Amino acid sequence: MLIASLLIGFSLAAIGEVMVLTTLSANKLSNRASGISDSRTASSRIQSDVRAARNFGDSYDDPTESSATHQSNYFPCDSNPLYRFDSGPQHTSTLWTWSGWPTTWGSPPYKLDAQTLIIQQPKLLSVDSSSTLNSINGFPLEGTITNGRNNLDTVIYKLIQDPNQAGEFILQRADFVGEDTVPGASYTSMVNPPQTVVGGIIGPLPNDGGTFPEVFSYWVRNAEKVSSPSPLRKLDLSELDSNPGATKYIIGVGMDLELRKPDSRTGNSNAAYQQRMGIHTEAFLRYNKDMSALN
Repeated sequence: MLIASLLIGFSLAAIGEVMVLTTLSANKLSNRASGISDSRTASSRIQSDVRAARNFGDSYDDPTESSATHQSNYFPCDSNPLYRFDSGPQHTSTLWTWSGWPTTWGSPPYKLDAQTLIIQQPKLLSVDSSSTLNSINGFPLEGTITNGRNNLDTVIYKLIQDPNQAGEFILQRADFVGEDTVPGASYTSMVNPPQTVVGGIIGPLPNDGGTFPEVFSYWVRNAEKVSSPSPLRKLDLSELDSNPGATKYIIGVGMDLELRKPDSRTGNSNAAYQQRMGIHTEAFLRYNKDMSALN
């Protein structure tokens, strides 16, 4: 009986260890799958927004100049006819209610940098097929606001500290819409407060020892119009400090994310189950041609 008891004990211990290892492996695999799914959702959403955009930064920089040649790396810039950073939108809408600037983002204006992506998209409308307006359904409305400027929606992605977990960050998205100019048309609504796109971000951290991840990088062309293919290079963000209008040459964005799953939102801090992974993706404006990469 003693020998039988020992054999049974060893067998149960072996079976128990196999079950623990199986559970641990299953949890790790589940967390990794969750991280891959979250990162893919975030990258797909950013790629979709960038491909539908017409410019980076705020193209309302100077109402006396063409918006195609004058832009700012701040939103809202000083001469934005629709928004002011010390108040809110300078127009009214029946589709949304202004709820103030995002309280978790700090005070505006917001600066295009490694933690903040600012793009602008043409203002699109949608009307019923039976409407007399259906001939312009879905087309950008341009030249219909103050000083004949293009009517634009501004989309901002911003990385902020996770309020529930030190060392983790979350990426949020807000949409500050353009003006409603056609009666009877349907427009996209403002997205504010911001939506959380992905959490559990822990990197990549800057090489200088900083603790705030650098998520976004930007590709620029060397000239606005050239007769030969325009080579691309990665933008040194310090260039925008002395020349904010250089945002007009940005034609693409790179996104790097290092995630830790599960993140603080799950409440599970057991390091045995955590999985880390990194992704890189790039997206370019559709309105580009004759470009080549500069190695």
